[in-house]
Amino acid sequence: MEIKQIHTACLAEFSYFIYSGGEAAVIDPIRDVEQYLRMAEELGVEIKYVFETHFHADFISGHTELAAKTGAKIVYGPGAQAEYPIYNAGDGEIIPLGKASIRWIHTPGHTLESSCILAMDEYGKPIALFTGDTLFLGDAGRPDLAVKPGYSQEKLARMLYHSIYDKILKLPGDIVLYPGHGQGSPCGKDMDDKMYDTLENQRKYNYLLLNLKEEEFVEKILDRITPPPAYFPMNAEYNQKKLTPNEQVIKSAQHRISQKELSTLLSEGVCFIDCRSVDSIPDAILPFALRIGLDGAFALWLGTFIKDIHRRIVFTCDEGKELECVKRMMRVGFERIEGYIPAGELESKMRRVQVLKANQNNGDNVVVVDLRNSYDYLDGHYEDAVNVPLLQLEVVSKKWDKQKTYILYCQTYYRSVIAMSFLMLQGFKHLYLMEYNPEYIVFADES
Repeated sequence: MEIKQIHTACLAEFSYFIYSGGEAAVIDPIRDVEQYLRMAEELGVEIKYVFETHFHADFISGHTELAAKTGAKIVYGPGAQAEYPIYNAGDGEIIPLGKASIRWIHTPGHTLESSCILAMDEYGKPIALFTGDTLFLGDAGRPDLAVKPGYSQEKLARMLYHSIYDKILKLPGDIVLYPGHGQGSPCGKDMDDKMYDTLENQRKYNYLLLNLKEEEFVEKILDRITPPPAYFPMNAEYNQKKLTPNEQVIKSAQHRISQKELSTLLSEGVCFIDCRSVDSIPDAILPFALRIGLDGAFALWLGTFIKDIHRRIVFTCDEGKELECVKRMMRVGFERIEGYIPAGELESKMRRVQVLKANQNNGDNVVVVDLRNSYDYLDGHYEDAVNVPLLQLEVVSKKWDKQKTYILYCQTYYRSVIAMSFLMLQGFKHLYLMEYNPEYIVFADES
């Protein structure tokens, strides 16, 4: 069996193309499926299955698109239900794939249908485990996304413990683990920056695999768990429905909008997204736009600040990036994309942005806001800065005094530009960016 790992950086997501003897399966595909179709053609193999480790919450899968284009069977674990045809693999079921085979391992805890996929060679020897969101490298999947009556966070955490300790850790130590996500994903807390690792190595370094008792595991995995991005529930629900074909969404989004149309759309409450890259010190911003650069975790922040995936959207971007923008929006469920306007046509509407030096005296009635994650803040921050991780900005800023001045910083301007654009849309007027300069970072007072 051959394995190809596909990394989608803006989602910190891994999907997989596995094949043997002329047959292939795609595991956890993203929505824009052209890459998998291209692989199948180049390798001369037939995509026979789409294996889904669970109903994803952080992105829209390409399962129905692939099934429509190839005739592949969509396979989920026990208990999964969807509006489209699926096959529910049983725990321990063997599914042949060319000369090789896979064994389905039901591992509930992250979600109830969560499963791992054990790949075995033609002799039946286990060689790789695709762990989905059950087990990450350095961490395990968060157990709070499938909470519902009868299934609390704690109960799901206990289910996850038994899935890992009673099933995964019983497998041979030399098998290679291929996770569903890597470092940077909100689906876990302490992921490694590796793309794959052996089970034996993870048993040495993963803090949740250190021969823990059930109570210890539950305490550790629930510690420091933060609220998930607001769009997660809508994506999880949408992945159970039959999706709009990609071509249909793209066709609508390719409409070039005029200045007159833009004014009308803005008056109707359409959300304007400025997707231009933030690769240097920003000098201007559109006061009516949410600025989320395509060069970062675009999909995550788009879904965080626009919670309703049914919201109407128009956008601008760097020249030549129009199709990429649309694909990135589709990956997290946004389909009502009504068109774009070239950035060059908006120059007269730009508002200048002032960037302050790190050592500048900020004066009274000023709040310095560190938008990095809490662990970065605790490693060192500007004196008197308050820590408001970007994921928490919408909630925290509701209590802020709009008459005060707010100076925003992160590490590369990427998150602070998102924050500035969001706050401007909420009516804040006294906003500045500040450079990140390690020379002026002080250690946090953890007392």
